[in-house]
Amino acid sequence: MTRNPFWHTATLLLALNALAAATPIAPAAITLKPRAQVFAAMVLLSDVAEVLPPEAAQALAGVELGPAPAPGVERTVTAGYVKVRLRRAGVDLDKTVFQGERTLVICLAPPSAPAPAPPTAAPRPGDGAVGVKSGAKVTLVVQVGGLRIATEAEAVQACYINQEGLFRVRETRALVRARLISHDTAEVIR
Repeated sequence: MTRNPFWHTATLLLALNALAAATPIAPAAITLKPRAQVFAAMVLLSDVAEVLPPEAAQALAGVELGPAPAPGVERTVTAGYVKVRLRRAGVDLDKTVFQGERTLVICLAPPSAPAPAPPTAAPRPGDGAVGVKSGAKVTLVVQVGGLRIATEAEAVQACYINQEGLFRVRETRALVRARLISHDTAEVIR
């Protein structure tokens, strides 16, 4: 019997979507910054806001707000726009408190500016060295019994080996929490 070569990919995508849907995002307090300097082509919520509690911050860090402005150009974003993007990401805004600025200005960092390390990227005793930077390609694996399924993903934030981080599945764009197990592999946390 010949199996469809896409069977494993389809099964993984179904499993990852089920995991993403089953992971509720904790209620959050979001404080928008007056200005934000971004270091990547995509502006994420973590670039422009402080989010509490930490569980909500980790769950919402990778919510995409849109492309970064061109070098030398500033982009103004309103709190209303941020709310729309959060709603599209499945966040219950009735359980979310917005604080801080009503508008914020975003600019692309100059190439010479060093990117700040994300707060979740600090090494912990016993952990390994830096595993991946934000945007790095990794293989995301799910293991259920004897079945191991893998797909391509990218790190939403810098992550150390043996640390949990957020990863975006390339095919579905779903955000998944996984533990980085090597410099190019992350295992989905179930």
